[in-house]
Formats: sequence, C-alpha cells, structure tokens
Amino acid sequence: MTRRPVPILALLIQVPVVCAVPFGAWARLESRESGAATDPCAGPIGAAESRHAIPRGLLQAISLAESGRYDPARSATAAWPWTINAEGDGKYFPSKREAVAFARGLQKRGVASVDVGCMQISLRHHKDAFADLDQAFDPTANVGYAAQFLVSLYEETRSWSQAVAFYHSRTPEAHVPYRSKVLQIWGETQRQAAAVLRQQPVGLHQKLAQWQLEQRATQQRRWEDQRQRFQAFNDRPAGWQPARESHRVIRP
Repeated sequence: MTRRPVPILALLIQVPVVCAVPFGAWARLESRESGAATDPCAGPIGAAESRHAIPRGLLQAISLAESGRYDPARSATAAWPWTINAEGDGKYFPSKREAVAFARGLQKRGVASVDVGCMQISLRHHKDAFADLDQAFDPTANVGYAAQFLVSLYEETRSWSQAVAFYHSRTPEAHVPYRSKVLQIWGETQRQAAAVLRQQPVGLHQKLAQWQLEQRATQQRRWEDQRQRFQAFNDRPAGWQPARESHRVIRP
C-alpha cells in the first residue's frame, strides 16, 4: 500500500533513536506504553487471517514488506505498528504517541501521501478507513482494515497473487516487483513454519513411542508374573496330578 521501493528486510546500519529511526536502519525499539519489545502486529494479523480466510501467513508477509523492522535481540524481522511513510520517507517510532504526533504534524503541513501502521494504510487513498489518527495506529484497527481491503481485492480478481499486487498499486510498474517481494517473503516464512512443523511431529512421535515402550514393559512384567504363577502350578508334585498331564504347560 506504500509507494516506496526501499527493501525492508536488508536493514544493516544501526542508527541511534532520537525521535524516529528511518527505514534502512535497525534498532531495538521498545514500546514506552507497553514497557517491552514485542510484536504488536502479530496477534491481530493471525486473528485477521483466520477471520477472513486469508491464506495463512500472507497478510503477515504483506506486513513485513510494509513495516518490517529487524530486531537484533530476536534475530528476526517483525511488522512495527508505529511506522510512518511520508512521500517515500519512512520512519519507525518508539511509541504510538510519538507516531500520532508526527503524523498530525505532517497533516498540518499539508503532506498528502502518508502511510501508517502495521499495514501502512494510505491516509490519502483510504480517507474513511479510520475515525482518527489514534485509531489508524491501533494494530487491531489497522490490520483489520487491511484484511478487509485485501479480501475485497481477492473477490474482485479471484486471485490472491493479484490481490497482493493491487494492495500496493494498480500500476504494473509498481505492483509487479512489490508482489514478487511479498511472495518471496511469504515463501520464506512458510518454509520456516514448515521446518518447525516437521520437528513437532517427531517430538510427539518420540513421546508416543516412549509411552508405548513403557506400556509394553508393564504388560510384559504382568505376563511374566502370570507365567511364573502358572509355572508354579504346573510344577506341582507328580503324585498330586496324573502322570499324563505332567508335560502340560498352561499359558496365559
């Protein structure tokens, strides 16, 4: 939904945070409102994907392309809710309050092209998306509107790939590279998720196998106890039972 060609995932140069950190820089930004470095966009994105039947991870991939920032503490890239792109100049803010204040200043100066939040909703092209800037920067509201918009594009095109392209722009020169970028991110996140899933069944299988071994060992002990009791019965003195049955073995 933004119009910037700047790659988000290759964030290499650390810049101290004063008011905002520009795209192309990495820094661990902590929310002064929550008090901890988190991934505030992830929950609303997962919920929106489930609610709107969006392919798992696709909305997340869009968010990473739009507002992704690298967190060296976690060695991971995550969408950041207090992100602003104004006329191609993108910035991350440490808190919602600062992001809202900066966006309000842009509006007062007459800056028309302003994209905000986890999903970088364009305030110029989606004027009625939010009641105010506070809502625009709310992760749930921002992601919720983006999900509805993406679904509407899918209903129009009957293609998730084309919906991703139109999410950014109707112009092929702009949306073709954007779509490629999002699908590349999506593929990578899917491969990472698949790697985790491949490990999980192995762990469950090992636990199940261990439980089966324990159950089998318990059953074998029971069978051994029964065998010994039956063997003791069969080993009674010969005079106590007929000779023709002396060879008889009673099995459990």
